[in-house]
Amino acid sequence: MRIEQLGLFRSKEDFNSNDLESESNQIFFKQLGLSVAKGFNNFSQQNIINYDSSTKAAMLNNDITKEIEKNCTFHGFNFVQSLSNTKRCLGILNSKYVVLFKKSPVSNIKTKQNDLIKTQKLSKHAIFASYTVDEFWSKIEKLEIIYFHGKKIIYSLNLSNYLTIASPMEVVKDSLPTPSVKLKTKKTSEK
Repeated sequence: MRIEQLGLFRSKEDFNSNDLESESNQIFFKQLGLSVAKGFNNFSQQNIINYDSSTKAAMLNNDITKEIEKNCTFHGFNFVQSLSNTKRCLGILNSKYVVLFKKSPVSNIKTKQNDLIKTQKLSKHAIFASYTVDEFWSKIEKLEIIYFHGKKIIYSLNLSNYLTIASPMEVVKDSLPTPSVKLKTKKTSEK
């Protein structure tokens, strides 16, 4: 006879997109966009011509996750280093969401771990922060949050508008002197 306790911990609530998109998470989304942009900028500084797509994807993900770890650790988000020597770093957002960072398309070699993530059989909702590079690896075209259920994407949130590296604008003063104009009036004689 086998006794199995199924309800020791409360189960996770249904996925609520309004909760994920709440004002309190906007700081995380902005920092995520900044981190992806900075990570891609770091990646672009390297000579990647001789590498295959898988190697490039791993290098890019390393640069991006390092920036996420540096820029996104604040109240409500905890970055977790790679577990058990895998390449997969993750974060926990508001104690409700496991955030995985992947280059799009989000596909993996079929494993038990991958099945648990995509079928949402974890105690927290698993979401992917997914970024898409163009075919020449010259820019990030899209950043989005994706929620899978099985093989289907049931929710996505486009964060591409956060993909900018904010730099202070430099005010350039005119170095040219301001011209001064003098008008001379001609006296005309009256007849």
